[in-house]
This record gives sequence, C-alpha cells and structure tokens, in this order.
Amino acid sequence: MTRFTRRRLLAVAGGSFVAGAAVRPSVVRSTQRFDAEAHVWPGPHGDGRGTGAVPETTGPTEATVAWEYEYRAPSVSAVPLALADETLIVGDRDAMRGLEPTDGSQRWSYALPHPFADSTRPWRNAVRLPPWIVDDRVIAVFDTNVCALALSNGRLQWRVQTNTSIDAALVAGNTVIFDGRISGTNALWALDTETGVERWMDTTDGDRRLPIAATDGRLYTVRYGDRWSVAAHDLETGEIDWRESLEGRPLASGPRAAVTADGLYVGAESLVALDRDGGQRWRADLGTAFGRALAVAHELVFATDVDASEVVALETTTGDRRWSASVSNLARPGGLSVDADTVYVSTTDGFRALEIETGEERFRFDGASSASSDTTTNPTASGPVIPTVDRLYQSVGNRVYALEGRA
Repeated sequence: MTRFTRRRLLAVAGGSFVAGAAVRPSVVRSTQRFDAEAHVWPGPHGDGRGTGAVPETTGPTEATVAWEYEYRAPSVSAVPLALADETLIVGDRDAMRGLEPTDGSQRWSYALPHPFADSTRPWRNAVRLPPWIVDDRVIAVFDTNVCALALSNGRLQWRVQTNTSIDAALVAGNTVIFDGRISGTNALWALDTETGVERWMDTTDGDRRLPIAATDGRLYTVRYGDRWSVAAHDLETGEIDWRESLEGRPLASGPRAAVTADGLYVGAESLVALDRDGGQRWRADLGTAFGRALAVAHELVFATDVDASEVVALETTTGDRRWSASVSNLARPGGLSVDADTVYVSTTDGFRALEIETGEERFRFDGASSASSDTTTNPTASGPVIPTVDRLYQSVGNRVYALEGRA
C-alpha cells in the first residue's frame, strides 16, 4: 500500500473534501486490481468493457410485467441501471436508491445535501451519471461529487468533491476514472474505489478526455471537442500508450465504445473498429445519431441508426453487414444489450427483442406506462435492458420495469 501525505490528499480535489471522518477519503490507498467481484450488470453497459453483453445468459422468451417502480423525480442522466445479485441500483434526479429485484421494494435511499441547503431550502445535489457497482460499493456522481455508498444499506463511505463538472465516469477493477478540470486545465482522474484516494491524475496534453472502456490493465479514452481521437492509457499510471485521430466528430451526447479481446469499437458520428494497438480496421457510417447505442457479442457489433430507424449487425472482423432490421420509436438516449440468443433494442415504449443471427423479432415489450409522457420527464429516455435468466430489467420514462416470462 502507498501512504499519501495530507497535502497530497487535499490536492486530489483542490482541497475540497467534506468534514467528518466517516466520509473522508482514507490516507491509505489499496493495491490496484484490474478485476473486481463479479456482479450481474455492474455499470450502464455491463462491465467496464462496455460491451453490453452477457453472452452466456439465456433470458425469458416473453415479457410480462412482474413489477414496476415509479421514479420520484426521474433523471435522463441516470437512466441506465446497475444490478447485483440482491440489489438493483436506480438513479433518481437527486437520490440513489437500492431496490429489491424480486418485488421492486426500496431497500435504501441516499441523497447528498446541497451545501446551501437549510430548513427552508431542502436542496440536494443532482445525480449526474449512471451508477456503478464495484465489490460491495456503489459509485455515484452527484453534481461535482464522486461518492462511494455501501451496497448493502446505501451509507456514505467516502466522498470527493472536485469543484468541476464531470461528464463521464468508468469503473475498472477497484479504480474509478472520470474527467474534470484543475486550475483551468482538463484532467483525467483515477481514484481508489475502496478508499477514495487518488491513484493518478493526467493532464499531459490538456485535452478533454472521456473514459469509455477498459480491460486487461488498459484504459481507453476519447478526446472530445471540434475533432476527436482515441487514446489508450496504462491503467496503473494514466500514461498514454498510443492515440489515433479519427474523422468526423463525436456526438453532443458523447461517444459509446466497447472493447473485446480482438478490438475496440467506438461510435460517434461514425462507427470505427480499431485493433488493440490503435490501427484502424474498418469504418461504417450509419447516421449522425447511431453512436448512442452499441453492443458487441458473438463476433458481431450491434448498433442503432436512429435516422434510419433501424438496427444493424456488423461482422467484427470486416464491418460487413450481417443483417439490418427496422425498429420504430428508437429511444434517445437508448441502449442495446445482448444475451446468448437475443439482442434487446430500447425504444420509447420499452424494447424489441431480436434474434441474433437474423434480426427477426422474437418478442417485444411496448407497454411502458403513458405516465412517462409527463412534461417533467423526457418521454424518450429508455435505458438498456439487463438480461437475467428469469427476468429482464429496464428503465423507461419515469418507471423501472421488471419483466418475466418463459425461460
């Protein structure tokens, strides 16, 4: 373990740690690991690889609502869910909630009070990004704060206040990586998820970089701006191993990416496949908004083209199109997920379940409540489906659904 001085600890976030020993980052940093306890669906698109896939799981063959949970104040920023064996993590507008997966009852709730809140102004910090589950903790971003909550009861374990907006966060092993600014310079931070202590901070080229995927001790980021590039970093130090400039531009909502044993797939204005050493393998132009949804499994890349209202399956090695399927009401932001034989496509009213090899529809869920048309909610907000053996979980509009059917 590496001990940090008090001065260095305060430097993590410009000296902005909250008072109280129970929530201060520790002065001891844990040994970095590139793997963590396995969870069903630990992040917004599965694990840190971002593939959106559980290829060994065979889910239900139909969709009947087992239970539904209405958000107190839904947040488009936190639509994707995270699932452990005994807890479903849901992000409301200003609170993280742990639900019982079997019946949807609330096990716990945590809201981070705003620093200017009082008895007449019960303000709270807003949930800015989807949750992550790592080991026995939930990593949550409230405005400019990165927090670790106990998975079992939602209690705050540590909090780092950054004094900067955070646009993306990624958990890899026992490290959380996120973007921000320090003294006017763009930075990439990595914190120990067990203690909250900084592992490293990178300001090498001053670029605004968003973490997009990680595997095998390597972190991948996208430079975000008037042009874009992909970089590979050493996850242990943050040092850049290689970078590759790409044509086009990233979407305003940010790029999506997935990394596998044989390549990196990045979706923005176009879909680009790179070898793990940064060499470009192929490129596909599928419409200006397709990059919001991407999944990789079974030697196929699945992507949505919102402009054309279709889903495509491309060969991972060549980019050749295996099939395309017309799907109306594609969600923005939406999601794709894959299990052993089905690709789930998020729509504004639920999802379509398509056969992996042909794209033919197997079944659908289009019964999302009309309550999602409430003017306080983005009615098109629909997260990726989480497939399990006996149930499917999805956030649509202002509700979370658990769906069951024949296995």
